[in-house]
Amino acid sequence: MKSGPFSTRTTSPILIRAKFIRAILNSWVNLLSGIKPDKKLEMSQVGMVLGLVVFGGLTRMIPHPANLTALLPMALFSGFVFKGKAERFFVPLLTMLMTDFLIGFHWSAPAVYFSFAISIWLARFLNSGTAARAQLSFRAVTFLTLLGSIQFFLITNFSVWSLGFMYPKTLNGLFNCYALGLQFFSNQLFGDLMYSGIIFGVYYFSAKKYSWPLRISVLG
Repeated sequence: MKSGPFSTRTTSPILIRAKFIRAILNSWVNLLSGIKPDKKLEMSQVGMVLGLVVFGGLTRMIPHPANLTALLPMALFSGFVFKGKAERFFVPLLTMLMTDFLIGFHWSAPAVYFSFAISIWLARFLNSGTAARAQLSFRAVTFLTLLGSIQFFLITNFSVWSLGFMYPKTLNGLFNCYALGLQFFSNQLFGDLMYSGIIFGVYYFSAKKYSWPLRISVLG
């Protein structure tokens, strides 16, 4: 049967997702092939930095209690460790996009990405000292991790109330949304503090052992 002039062709959702995943994988390949680190920068350090970022994304794909992932610690770490403004957003967002295409997007994703970007921006307050002699305060990491958890809770639950249909668009509805969200906030807080300790701790002590600079640029 021949297609008429007004016939439409449908594309399988699985095929569409596969194409997007392929595009993101190609972006990662281009990123890795385009790495032009400083001359004094060791590729082992670049590998560890990118590995820790990917690790943060992969925690979303393993079985876990609600909201207990390394999503925000990965954002905070990326905002600190990358010198360039573009790469500190591009690398973690690319990782997040890749995991979202694998596990599936949801309607509140814009609020999650917005909160994620805020955590990257918050890392600017970790950047004490010069780029070449950056210092890292674990007290500041803890404080900014807590701040990131709070802003994520406020932004995502506000999105659930304002865009969803579970709660009435009243102050009582907003209050109930935040109140019921508290049961997930404890997981968020525990996971963010735990993973921030792991990611920043592993990187800091490795940098100290091998005399690596704390902040790097992987795209030249």
